[in-house]
Amino acid sequence: MRLELIAPGKTIVEAHTYNQLFTLHGVIMIFLFIIPVVPAIFGNFFLPIMLGTDDVSFPRLNLISWYLYILGGVLALSTLFVGHGPPDTGWTFYAPYSVRTGTNVTLAVLAAFILGFSSS
Repeated sequence: MRLELIAPGKTIVEAHTYNQLFTLHGVIMIFLFIIPVVPAIFGNFFLPIMLGTDDVSFPRLNLISWYLYILGGVLALSTLFVGHGPPDTGWTFYAPYSVRTGTNVTLAVLAAFILGFSSS
């Protein structure tokens, strides 16, 4: 990613491809790693230790959260292969460009929503 920005203009990939890679990198790093890590570590590991119990309070609800995480991850990664190409709007999915682009933004936003819902 940084090697592409070493000089103005095209270094390795076109601008559209760079935007797609940037969006994919952001979705994977934010929605598949950063957001799930904090609730998973504190809710599944530290909280039962702090309470002195063997397991979390609602293990089936915790399992549903895991299945939603897997579903959201599969949907996020499937945006590479279905539709009109990977989304190219950045990981924030800002409305002016994400509404006008012809790429697969709707599925990526749905995946981000499911991933966010699985961590709450």
